[in-house]
Amino acid sequence: MADIDLSKMSDDELKALEDAIRRERVRRENERKREAEKKIKEIAAAAGLAVEIHAPGTRAKGRAGRGGLPPKYRNPDNPSQTWSGRGKRPAWFKEALEKGRKPEELLA
Repeated sequence: MADIDLSKMSDDELKALEDAIRRERVRRENERKREAEKKIKEIAAAAGLAVEIHAPGTRAKGRAGRGGLPPKYRNPDNPSQTWSGRGKRPAWFKEALEKGRKPEELLA
């Protein structure tokens, strides 16, 4: 890998590099998750089963209790990350605002 002299980069260039790295890491993570989900479903189908896969911390649809709110905001760098606009602001939303984005630009 080519050495990058970070000391010669401007703050804006460093921030752009950081953002590009974050987006690439999220893209790779999402790709790994999709591949794993595909393998799990193939194995289940071979056994004559159907499976539903839910991300950790999420609830299955139709579960008793309080219903979730539809997403109001969506992370443009990782569309699987959403926020209803209620409660504590998620880190990705705060970061987007710090980068100069407006809440209207993040509407789902």
